Amino acid sequence: MTQAVQPETFVGKPVLRLEDPALLRGRAKFVDDLPVKPGTMHAAILRSPHPHAEIVFIDTSKALRQPGVAAVITRDDVLALTDPFIIGLTTPLEYRALATDRVRFVGEPVAVVHPG
Repeated sequence: MTQAVQPETFVGKPVLRLEDPALLRGRAKFVDDLPVKPGTMHAAILRSPHPHAEIVFIDTSKALRQPGVAAVITRDDVLALTDPFIIGLTTPLEYRALATDRVRFVGEPVAVVHPG
């Protein structure tokens, strides 16, 4: 008889956080600390109101019909055009700029609207 391989779980295990020393010493860099280049455009981020939900479909048609909207970026764009972020954890996690399959917390970004 063979034993089933149990998937690795992170529940109840410590996770080494690599960003803590810089944060605790006040030396961390945040996006707001970076200079903004002239001509930089702004965007509105749609964030999830749900703590946990599967993303089935995002209808962008109404947003795209609004005056001044140049583009709406969703999970399909993120998956097609980007690689996962490298995050400061030693555990294997795939993290992207937008939720791609499911929302994992209230406020997680699910779409970006870019004004024209």
